[in-house]
Amino acid sequence: MSTIVELELHRDHGARERAEEPMSVDLDRLSARARALAEIVAASPARVLVGVMLATDRTVREMHPDNQWCTPEELSQWRTPEELDALHRGTWSAWDCYPVGSEMNPYEYLELQARRLPIGYFPVGRDTRRQLSG
Repeated sequence: MSTIVELELHRDHGARERAEEPMSVDLDRLSARARALAEIVAASPARVLVGVMLATDRTVREMHPDNQWCTPEELSQWRTPEELDALHRGTWSAWDCYPVGSEMNPYEYLELQARRLPIGYFPVGRDTRRQLSG
């Protein structure tokens, strides 16, 4: 049985035009990352594009190796051992414009957005600190 959600994906930077009807999207037709994005949008209060929390399977310590800006010793001055050993998280909100009347279907749009996520990161939830406009 298909899992269908209603989404408002149209976002035309600077324009006030909105689609009259939300789009029905069958989550079973999407890749794992695109499906996760669609589920996050569907769970948002207005079912519109939102900032996204991302996670990776690498720790904060692994994401900040010894480099020209910070040594491991300096990093440990700013973070606790627990924070350094926690999985690294980030945010993403760089949704492409998807104007009303676009010839791209919602599946293509969501897959395109999923491919734009940083390599090695997976969407895990809504970034409640960030409100997108437009």
